Amino acid sequence: MATIKDVARLAGVSPATVSAVLNNSAPVSPALRTSVERAIRVLRYQPNVLARALKTRRTHTLALLVSDIRNPFYTALVRGVEDVASTHGYTVILGNTDRRPQKIQNYLTTLLGRRVEGLILTHVIPHSRVAALRDQGIQVVFLDVRPRTAYADAVVVNNAEAAYEAVRHLIGHGRRRIGMLGFRSGLSTGRERLEGYHRALREARLRPLVVISPLGAEQAEEAARRLLRRRPDAVFAANNTMALAVLRAARALGVRIPEDCALIGFDDVDWMAVSDPPLSTVAQPLYELGSTAARLLLERLGGCGPQTPSVQVLRAHLVLRWSCGCHD
Repeated sequence: MATIKDVARLAGVSPATVSAVLNNSAPVSPALRTSVERAIRVLRYQPNVLARALKTRRTHTLALLVSDIRNPFYTALVRGVEDVASTHGYTVILGNTDRRPQKIQNYLTTLLGRRVEGLILTHVIPHSRVAALRDQGIQVVFLDVRPRTAYADAVVVNNAEAAYEAVRHLIGHGRRRIGMLGFRSGLSTGRERLEGYHRALREARLRPLVVISPLGAEQAEEAARRLLRRRPDAVFAANNTMALAVLRAARALGVRIPEDCALIGFDDVDWMAVSDPPLSTVAQPLYELGSTAARLLLERLGGCGPQTPSVQVLRAHLVLRWSCGCHD
């Protein structure tokens, strides 16, 4: 591989001049810059990123760990993070954890070795682990989740309020036996959406009808069948996996949506608009969630931002389609 000295020799300049061209760290005349750039092309020179990182202690690399890359929910989140990072000269490493603690730990160990500067997580890790990462110079931002106590920055939506509004909509259109298919994960998102559901039913003096499922597709569909066999006249599904499970279970059991049972989901991923019937849902600003998390992380890396960990709450909104049987 060509070295910076090889480039300097071919261009007839000093290695310092080549470095100035590569890093834009000092003025270089147009003629010398042209010579250096020509030598770089001829020799196919590639800067040694690791060597530069050891010298400058900067890698301009971030990491984003998601729970399940198969879930289309993460597509726009990832794009939002990557767009902001690349605009500021950062590369993003994407990892899929499957919510497995050992896999998460393996990633954290690897990322430390790669000297990433910042980490965005879509699941919570303990305070002690966040503190250990900070001791290594790695800033942490939680995305779409937040810990019970604020020991790191987080970017979320107003989950409880959005769930409340969705269930209130069903109540306002005459539904009285409203079930909820929630998910078991220990995350703030699931807890907050369940809180919003309970609040809406409590105010209307209606009895809750809740089934909680693991996040796997097969387990969710079985849980949806159990819920539908109890004959609710509406279901609030706590995320896109749960909503799809209700649609499949309803088809298998001969339950007509929305005639027999109205349905509102959460997330508004692409397939919801073209499902049969098109699915009413709580839409999260997914791209904005990702881009906000990336900007917050870069602020931390630049020494800016609040003195204490912050929680930025974006607003989700209800998108009405045919599955709830009403459009207003």
